[in-house]
Amino acid sequence: YSSIFNASPVLWLWDKAVMKSKGEEAGLMAESEREIKLRAAQRQLAQAGAAGGTVPGAPAGYGTVKRRSSAADSATRKADDDEP
Repeated sequence: YSSIFNASPVLWLWDKAVMKSKGEEAGLMAESEREIKLRAAQRQLAQAGAAGGTVPGAPAGYGTVKRRSSAADSATRKADDDEP
């Protein structure tokens, strides 16, 4: 319990100092609001993607992962070797 009671006031003071130097938009509350909006947009995108549509103004989501050509070539060779 001592860690919670020691860390909480330190975090509060640190956040206050950051907001004083960088403004309200740099504080933890503003950051959590941005995170909530981002997660809601991602949730809408995922639901629209499952329905086959797109949500205008929502983040693009994750793109296709591209493999290095050497890894792709070795995977192709291995698949060719496995065939009888």
